[in-house]
Amino acid sequence: MDERKSFRDILNGQNQHDDIDAIWDSAEATPDYAPLPKGEYVARVEHGGIHVARSGTKGYKVTFVVVEGEHAGRKLWRDHWLTRGTKDRTKGELNKLGIITAAHLRRSPPKGIICRLRVVLHRTDDGAEFNEVKSCEVLRIETPAPDPFAPPAELPADTPVETPDSAQGDAQEGEA
Repeated sequence: MDERKSFRDILNGQNQHDDIDAIWDSAEATPDYAPLPKGEYVARVEHGGIHVARSGTKGYKVTFVVVEGEHAGRKLWRDHWLTRGTKDRTKGELNKLGIITAAHLRRSPPKGIICRLRVVLHRTDDGAEFNEVKSCEVLRIETPAPDPFAPPAELPADTPVETPDSAQGDAQEGEA
């Protein structure tokens, strides 16, 4: 039975699966990442956000990226739980990362926070190993590199700004 081509494939003049053999054959399988060895790591806060555990417990998960040493580029996560028994400690820990108000929980921490993490290695009863970030100390705040595609922070009030509509309007006025 012939495989039906999608409309997109017909428009593109090719089958989207034609090169899958070449892609597969040229790929190198990467090994699974093992947990990091216990120790201290310098890491950048990459992301943070509210999450809910399978048990229903609400928390805030912080993602760190190791920035120094042989494990640079690897990620670590730390859960901060918002339960009656842990909320005070969680608030203290998150305050260090610039999360001061409840509204701050709904967005990532500010960019450029560099921390020293103390990481331990745990082993479950079935032998699986995983990392836990036991402590986080803010070392410094780095100014993120400017986005080369970001608009200027502020334009002078008298700066003309050309938009597609204004460009068409000028052309139409000149034609009349």
